[in-house]
Amino acid sequence: MLEIKEKELNTFFVEVFNDILAKEEKIFNNTEYKDLTIKECHVLEAIAILKKDRNNKMTNIANKINISVGALTTSIKTLLKKGYVKRIICEQDHRIIYIDLTSKGEAANAIHEEFHSKMINYIFMSHSKEELQSLVQCLETFKKFFKNI
Repeated sequence: MLEIKEKELNTFFVEVFNDILAKEEKIFNNTEYKDLTIKECHVLEAIAILKKDRNNKMTNIANKINISVGALTTSIKTLLKKGYVKRIICEQDHRIIYIDLTSKGEAANAIHEEFHSKMINYIFMSHSKEELQSLVQCLETFKKFFKNI
């Protein structure tokens, strides 16, 4: 049985987190979307997810990625200038503004989604159903920790 020490587990999580971010950044460096930061990619991802249920308003997007609306406003302004997003005013209530992806934003998000899909498929192909269930249980505990701090 593996003996896992606290320090080793911490090092593992830090390295995996940093590796994921570095690989995400690397995939965009070789595309026409190299002007995107990882933070901006995650904003695009949140917009795409929330758009499906027409929840792509600023507050919902900020909540989805755990940042303030002010920080999101800064990112959205940058993404607007770069041509990745657009604002859509609600026809029924002009006070409501939705943030949507442009075709450029959708293309960039598709690359990001493909990376995540390959990562998850690799994990699925490498482990049994029982191992995957254990992994999900462990990661749920990890997720709860971050929700509670």
